[in-house]
Amino acid sequence: MKKPPPKAIRQNSIGPVILTAKGMHTFLGLKSVWFHKLVKDGVLPKVGTGAYDPMDVTQAYIEHIKDGATRQAASSSLDDLRDLKAREIKLNMAKKDRELISMDEALAVIEEITGQFASYLSGLPAEITGVVRERQRIDAIIDEGKQRLFDRFEETASAFASSGKASEAEAEDDAN
Repeated sequence: MKKPPPKAIRQNSIGPVILTAKGMHTFLGLKSVWFHKLVKDGVLPKVGTGAYDPMDVTQAYIEHIKDGATRQAASSSLDDLRDLKAREIKLNMAKKDRELISMDEALAVIEEITGQFASYLSGLPAEITGVVRERQRIDAIIDEGKQRLFDRFEETASAFASSGKASEAEAEDDAN
């Protein structure tokens, strides 16, 4: 009568070591369910029914872990790409809904409004008085104001074009 095979069969130092499923998943530190799932998925090789070569299984398990780390890194890159694409879509939608305009459009609108305002100011001296000397005095004051306005526009436009932020001088003026 044959006696049943032991749970873990070990040959002498010359022959291979073969472990049972229980011995193998204990050796790897895995839960039985997870170990059997990896075997079923073909990740971990079997020598025979319920028999596993610890060397082959350990190498296969290490490769599986490395592959998982590589997939995780690739997944992270894909997440970054998805986030970038979502941001691009949001920006395009905001532009389409006219919630966002280009810098050139914004500067053109500001330039148009500033030009109209300066044009109106140029006609004010004649509306205020008929006295030539008084018109010249008012005109000089308005010209000085228009020049400051145009200079400020150029400063702000340059600051926005280079950094996307208003100039520090504008922030100081707002504080005063």
